[in-house]
Amino acid sequence: MQTTEAIWSSALSAISSALKPGQLDTWFKDVSLIRATPEEATIRVPNAFYRKWFEMHYEGLIAEALGRDLGARPRINFELAEAELRPRLPEQAPSPAAPAPPRKPVVSDLKLRNNYVFSSFVTGPSNQLAHAATLAIVESPGHSYNPLFLHGGVGLGKTHLMQAAAHALLKQKPDLHIKYLSCESFMNQFIYALQKGGIEQFRARYRQVDALMIDDIHILAKRARTQEEFFHTFNELYNAHKQIILSSDSAPQDIPEFEERLISRFKWGLVARIDPPCLETRMAIIRQKAEMRGRTLPDDVVGFIAETVPDNVRELEGAVLKTIGYASLMNRPVDLGLAREILRSDKPAASGGPVTCERIQDVVGRWYGVTPAELQAKTRARSIAFPRQVGMYLARRLTNRSLEEVGTAFGGRDHSTVAHACDRIEQEIAANPEFTSTVKSLVEQIKAG
Repeated sequence: MQTTEAIWSSALSAISSALKPGQLDTWFKDVSLIRATPEEATIRVPNAFYRKWFEMHYEGLIAEALGRDLGARPRINFELAEAELRPRLPEQAPSPAAPAPPRKPVVSDLKLRNNYVFSSFVTGPSNQLAHAATLAIVESPGHSYNPLFLHGGVGLGKTHLMQAAAHALLKQKPDLHIKYLSCESFMNQFIYALQKGGIEQFRARYRQVDALMIDDIHILAKRARTQEEFFHTFNELYNAHKQIILSSDSAPQDIPEFEERLISRFKWGLVARIDPPCLETRMAIIRQKAEMRGRTLPDDVVGFIAETVPDNVRELEGAVLKTIGYASLMNRPVDLGLAREILRSDKPAASGGPVTCERIQDVVGRWYGVTPAELQAKTRARSIAFPRQVGMYLARRLTNRSLEEVGTAFGGRDHSTVAHACDRIEQEIAANPEFTSTVKSLVEQIKAG
């Protein structure tokens, strides 16, 4: 008689043949068969979200696969691996009821991007769980999966999903008070509050929200004082059934020098990993990014970009923008030859060597009468801010630098600032032929060295 493990292993082989690449690892990695008879089989899943998802999508497939070894399709029951009851925090009770402050719309240190919505998020085996869980949160914030912890490499869609949740929550209830920001901003605001004696105002700002969304929470590693403050903020929001969404480059248990009590809390809700997209998903992303800009790329160009940029959604978008933008500036058709020319890893200038951010800053600075140091400074004066946006746009189009790398070269700016600059300059190019001519001249000078 076959063991339960052998029956499940055989079933997984059959299930795998019916799934798209990557789906088996995404959904079945933490799932196991507990009991199996021809009449009934019990499958253990990590949490209630998995149970609902498996009941909707995989119950019949599992029954059919098990039936091959059991001799009949069994009835499938799903058992939770973790307790159903929501933990109650003993160390901090909810604050006494107080007069409700005036409701405010979304408060954000990083502006929400208009195109970071669910309809523009391309799903595939690598991100299906994270996408479905974020959608579920919008239906029942603070109760479905709280906290939601998204983790994965740079540029895979964590920020997109978080902002999509904020957009969707505000659409259905515009008076929600949502706080979305980077972990670095949270940390800097906390330090400033300590220095200026404003810690009570800081706590009120973060503990009276309906949803708290923090990007890159792993930055709190080694920051014991800020971790302590976030721990108590987490507790108060959790006890009040307020939604918490966090993102990180690592799973909770893999973040170095993080308090165990915080790691434990991060696992209370749902931890969803986002992996690099498969080739099929990358091609779908490329087509969508091009269509969003009113263009349709040839199939061979789509395939080339997908194979050239294998791991990063943000880089895929950058490659599409670079291809379309360069073709527009140079009045050339988008074809495979153009894509190969501008996306090859070692991209020399026409006669002046490789294009660098430093060269771009020098050329743009001389054109607009500002210095490279001013382009990297924090000033927001339009006489400098606009040339800086031009420089960041050209850096994205003429180099292989990522959004983060361009931001660093231009004074340590956030990737969302660079993305906004690219959008702004593209709009100006589309609306202003004279400015388009200016950009073409800058490109020629930069390439000439």
